[in-house]
Amino acid sequence: MYNFLKTQSFLLFWICLALTPEVIAQKNFEVTPDVRTGYAAVMALNFDQTRMTLRQLSEHDPDNLMQVFLEDYIDFFTLFITEDRSLYQQKKDAQSRRLDLLKDGPEDSPWYRYTRAEVHLHRALLRIKFGEYLAAATDINKAFKLLRKNESKYPDFAPTYKSIGVLRMGVGTIPEKYMWAVKLFSSLEGTIQSGIEDIERSISLGQDQNALVLSESQYLYAQAMVIFENDPDKAWAYLKTLDLNPGENVLECYLLANFAMRTGRNDQAVDILIAKPNGPDTYDIPYMELMLGRAMLFRGDINADLPLLHYVGTFEGENFIKEAYQKLAWNALLNNDPDEYHNYMDDCVLYGRSVVDEDKHALKEAESGKMPNPELLGVRLLFDGSYFEHALSQLSVINKSDLNTDEILEYEYRKARILHKMEKDDDALRHYMMAIQLGKDLDYYYACNAALQSGLIYASMGKKEEAEAFFKKCLSMHPDDYQTSIHHKAKAGLNRLKTSE
Repeated sequence: MYNFLKTQSFLLFWICLALTPEVIAQKNFEVTPDVRTGYAAVMALNFDQTRMTLRQLSEHDPDNLMQVFLEDYIDFFTLFITEDRSLYQQKKDAQSRRLDLLKDGPEDSPWYRYTRAEVHLHRALLRIKFGEYLAAATDINKAFKLLRKNESKYPDFAPTYKSIGVLRMGVGTIPEKYMWAVKLFSSLEGTIQSGIEDIERSISLGQDQNALVLSESQYLYAQAMVIFENDPDKAWAYLKTLDLNPGENVLECYLLANFAMRTGRNDQAVDILIAKPNGPDTYDIPYMELMLGRAMLFRGDINADLPLLHYVGTFEGENFIKEAYQKLAWNALLNNDPDEYHNYMDDCVLYGRSVVDEDKHALKEAESGKMPNPELLGVRLLFDGSYFEHALSQLSVINKSDLNTDEILEYEYRKARILHKMEKDDDALRHYMMAIQLGKDLDYYYACNAALQSGLIYASMGKKEEAEAFFKKCLSMHPDDYQTSIHHKAKAGLNRLKTSE
C-alpha cells in the first residue's frame, strides 16, 4: 500500500509540474521589442511584416495581448482604406472577439482599458465609414468611458491622452444646439482647446516614456494646428522636425503630401506623391491617386486626368468617386472640351455615393446641369494650389460686366480669398463684405466662408468683438456645401477667443 501511494504521489508531482506553466501563465500587455517592431510595421502599412511579427509573438509570447491590439490595426487600416463592404461584414465578429480577449488581461495594467478603447474607436470609425452611425455613437461613448477611467487611474500614461484628446476635440466641434443630445445620451464632454492640450500632454509624456503610439499623437497634433489653430506654417514646421520617411513609409508619404497641400506647398505635394513607395511590401492607398490628380489640376498640368482615371478605374470603394469625376470634368472644361465635361458629369451622377462634402458638392453641380464659368474655375484651382499671384493675374482679365449675378458673387469671393492669402487684409475684408451681402440669402458657401475668413482676419488684428460677430454670422448661415467644415472652423475660432481672454 505504501509503495502504491508513493508511486501515485510521484506521478501526481510530475503531472502537476507538467501542467504548471499553463496554470501560472498570465495574460499580459508587455511592450516588447517584437511589439514595437509590429507597431512600426503596421504604421507603415507593411502588413506582411506585421503578420510575421504576430506569428513570432504567437509562438514565443502567446499570452501577450498586444498581438490582439496590433491585429486590430491591420483590419482597421485595410477596411478604412479599401472601403470593402463585403470584407467589413466578414470582419465584424473579429472586433467583438478581440474586445472579449482583451478583457482577459490584467486589470492593473494601463493597457487594459486603453486597448479596448482603441478597438472601440477603430470600430466607430469603420461604422461611420459604412453608414452605421448609431452603432458608431455607442462605440465612441464606450471608448470615452474607458479612457476617462484610465485617465483617472493612470494620469501619466501617455497613450490615453492621444485618444481622449481626439474625442474632446470632436465634442468641441458639435454645434451648441445639439449638445443637449450629447449630454443626454452619452458621457462625452470636452472642448477643442482641451483636446489639443491632451494631445500635447500625450506627446510630452510620450517622449519621456518612449510611448508606443507617440507617432500617432504627433500626426494628430499637426492636424489640429491646421484645422483648429489655423496655423498651417506652424504645422508644416512641426512635421519637418519629425523623422518622417515618405520614400519608404507609404502612410508617412500620404500624411506629408496631405499636409503639403493643406499648407500651400502644392508643387512639393506633387513631387512627394509621384515618388511614393511602390515596393512589393507597400500597401496601396488609392486615395493618393486622387490627391495627385487634384494637385496636378491645381497647377494646370495637361495630364492631370491620368491619376484621376486611375482612381475611378481601380478603387472599389464608394467615397470621392463623384468628386473624381467632377475633377475630370473640370480638366476637360479647362482644355476646351465641354462635351467631355458633360460626359464626366453624367458619370458623376451614376457612380459613387454622396456622403462626404466633396461628393455632395460634385453631385449638386452635376444635377444642376450648370457648367462653371471656365475663367472663374481656373482662378479657383490656381488659388486652391496656392498660386496666388497667378490667380490674381487671371482674375484681373475677367470682365465683370460679362458675368451673371451668381458669377459676380463668386468673383468677389475669389478676389477676397486671394487678397487675404497675399496678406492684403483691408482689401480682402472689403471684398468679403461684398460676398456676404451678395450671398447671405443664397445656398452657396461663399458668404458663409467669407464670414469665417473675416472673423479670422479680425482675430489676427486683435479685434475680438468684430471677430466674434463674424464667427457667429458664419454659424448663422447654412450653405448646401462645406457647411460642416466651415462651421467647425468658426467654432474653433470662437473657442480661441474665449481661451485668450
